[in-house]
Amino acid sequence: MTSPNTTRSSYTSIKTSARFNASSGGDVIFSSSDDVLFHVHKKNLEFCSGGFPPAGTPSDTDEAVPLTEKASTLELLFAFVYPQRHPGLNDMSFDALLDLAEAAEKYEVYFAMSLCTLKMKEYVSTHAPKIFGFAAEHDTTTISYRYGCSSSN
Repeated sequence: MTSPNTTRSSYTSIKTSARFNASSGGDVIFSSSDDVLFHVHKKNLEFCSGGFPPAGTPSDTDEAVPLTEKASTLELLFAFVYPQRHPGLNDMSFDALLDLAEAAEKYEVYFAMSLCTLKMKEYVSTHAPKIFGFAAEHDTTTISYRYGCSSSN
């Protein structure tokens, strides 16, 4: 994982997301747990999430903010904060969905939170304990009440 003191000059050995790269104009840089950089627009984070500081918050644009999630999770998560067609989750494994759902809850990426909750219903019959654990941890009563009975039907 990159350190909080990672500056642009030391980025040469770190990969950058093809979608969220420096030329995308993002004004905040995040580093994934597997050392991939993401350049994201603060304004988008402010309007589409509740877990990141507001766009007007001063930051050192030369430093990457280290996050604990893998690049594959962040690639999907950050796509939900842009005004575009959001990524489909149809071909996602349950573990990847759970990683995305955890990140969406952690950073309060609202649309991703809702979509992940809806998608989890497809896995209730095979992953009920993990799903209900997630629901209890995040107070996601939608899963518990709507789909709790479906696992016994």
